[in-house]
Amino acid sequence: MFRKVGTPGGSDTQGGENAFNARFKLKFIASDTLGFLFSADYTRARQEARPSTLLFTKAGPNDGTVASAYNGCIFGQAPTFICSNRGVVGTSFSGVNVDADPNNNRLPISDAFVTSDIDKSYARGSNFDNLTSWGLSLTTNLELSDGASLKLITAYRSLDSKFGSEIAATPIILNDASFAMDQKQFSQEFQLNHDSLDGRLKGTLGLYYFSETGGLLDTPVFAEGLIQIYGPNRFSNKAYAAFAHEHFDLTDKLGLTFGVRYTKENKKFRGDQQDLNAFWARAGAGVDPNVVTSLPLPFLPDQNDLTRLYPFGLNKLSFSNVSIKAGAEYKFSPAVMAYYSFAQGFKSGGWTTRLLSPSTLTANDLTFRPEKANTHEIGLKSKLLDGHLRLNLAAFSTAYKDIQITEIIAISPAFKNAGEATIRGFEAESEARFGGFGLTAGIGYLDAHYTKMSPGATIPVTNDLVNAPEWSVSLGANYRHELANGSAFTLNGDYNYKSSTSPDAENSPYLRSGNVGLLNGSLAFDDADDRWGVTFGVKNITDKRFVVGGYDQSGPNAIGYVGVGYSPPRQWYLTLRVKN
Repeated sequence: MFRKVGTPGGSDTQGGENAFNARFKLKFIASDTLGFLFSADYTRARQEARPSTLLFTKAGPNDGTVASAYNGCIFGQAPTFICSNRGVVGTSFSGVNVDADPNNNRLPISDAFVTSDIDKSYARGSNFDNLTSWGLSLTTNLELSDGASLKLITAYRSLDSKFGSEIAATPIILNDASFAMDQKQFSQEFQLNHDSLDGRLKGTLGLYYFSETGGLLDTPVFAEGLIQIYGPNRFSNKAYAAFAHEHFDLTDKLGLTFGVRYTKENKKFRGDQQDLNAFWARAGAGVDPNVVTSLPLPFLPDQNDLTRLYPFGLNKLSFSNVSIKAGAEYKFSPAVMAYYSFAQGFKSGGWTTRLLSPSTLTANDLTFRPEKANTHEIGLKSKLLDGHLRLNLAAFSTAYKDIQITEIIAISPAFKNAGEATIRGFEAESEARFGGFGLTAGIGYLDAHYTKMSPGATIPVTNDLVNAPEWSVSLGANYRHELANGSAFTLNGDYNYKSSTSPDAENSPYLRSGNVGLLNGSLAFDDADDRWGVTFGVKNITDKRFVVGGYDQSGPNAIGYVGVGYSPPRQWYLTLRVKN
């Protein structure tokens, strides 16, 4: 458990988990040719925010950060028009001087809040992670003939969530990020499956429809309210697809695969983001308090409301794409197969929805394009030693065009098309079992890099791709001992290694994970009829701690800190499993 220091009221910890999950399935066979499967699931979480730890601050008078402006206000060193009239908070920094006014109890932002303990912080603000989600689905299977069947999948899902965290981990509300999202989804899929030519030709033809509506309310607060964002957004999406996937065995050894998918998406978005204190206007106006804004009024979204940041209007985007998949496989024997595949990928575009200052553009100028990828893969799958050994090998290459990234511009995330990138690599995995003993091993290598940057992208072409480890290794062993009555004990152990990765496109050195190796183990007991079982396990046995994410807000015009989140410490768990 991550402990916060000096938290006034509420929970004094972060990272606590409290979630309930339930699943239900009902299968009904109406006849020899007609069957139904009804599924339902429900998730409810009422828990604490992810832990955060402050590494250092950037709040000096020459750092040019939001924290600098806050300190300048409470020390009486910043212009009055920046510090006063702070919107809905209803208080003012104007004329306050910590040295001259002994009654001023405002704390300056400084490295005094660094605890030098990754499991402690002075975070005081929002601390919640609440989610309610449920879904229903009905799958209908109808046998049309000996070689043809129809499947209909109807599904609905609802999501309501609220998240909040003082991610700068200071007792001053420096970067209190909170938001609420609601979402409704409906989908309908039709599949016609066929098996013909004595089993040599198998395939699926299908149609798919997806509808989504929802809203996102952003309410972050920076530097005790010096900047207060209120960002209600509404969005909707309707997607249509038609697809086909066919496999044909030319001979007993050689088979060919081909697939094609057409996708059409229609998206709508309305953004009404405001900075309730119009901090950009005062900070951008210079030192003259008579200057209201540094931008000409005709370029503002609303000339009568300096707080508005996002352009007016309902914004629309449409995307369409045709992607194909093709491949071949050759069976040297029933236990050894080689294959080649080519596949195209498509990820639709959208809008950057958060701005620091009013945009002089329209919302359609704040869009990012779809991302596309072409992947080639060649490999070998085999079962050797009478099935006791499984060995799979693969080599692949993926070329990305208009790869989508998230860049942090000042204090706001912006979605952009960085340019082109290539990922090449190989994977090898094996599994061996002899009697009660089992061994697994795997190794992977990635050469992931940008090859060309788009105009306007601010990251260098030499940066690493996000979360792309060069090397990954996994090792595992287990032993199953069966008792005379048929029940069994199983002992498991595994080790997983990944080389250093960056969670951000900017590759901040403070956010890199470093090389990570984790050791886990468990002991399980299962009764003879597999009606119940109990498992005791330990995760991260060696108590390895590493950075899993965070925010580097130390540059000019940024918030003025670097904060990170660390992986959980050693954990143990006890699981009871019961079947009816």
